[in-house]
Amino acid sequence: MNNIKKYIILIIFIISIPVLATAQNNLYGSIWNIEFDKKLNKKFDLSTEFELRTIYYLRLIERGSWSLQADYNLSKHIDLGAGYELKNQLDTKYAKYLFQKQVVYTNRGQIEIPGDFTFKLREKSK
Repeated sequence: MNNIKKYIILIIFIISIPVLATAQNNLYGSIWNIEFDKKLNKKFDLSTEFELRTIYYLRLIERGSWSLQADYNLSKHIDLGAGYELKNQLDTKYAKYLFQKQVVYTNRGQIEIPGDFTFKLREKSK
């Protein structure tokens, strides 16, 4: 049964590649993201996230960002959070990088689906 799940996920991924490729703009870049999450206790989580966006087939970094966020578990399915984000973004019109910082508020809902799947929806406000 586990092999069937793996094949279904693989098929969905392969089918979605052309959709993702056509969704890109004319700059043809990629987005790399890594997140570390630490559960402090039953109610609080602390996370940090690094993101790197490239354009022109990996030749130029469009944006690099780092964020730190704390989440509070309001109920079994709802989390509220606040964080701070630093980003260095390329202004392609003037060919220079702009440093930005901002406070971010999030809410997240999650539902466990039978078959060891979890559906999560997260909204960010800046």
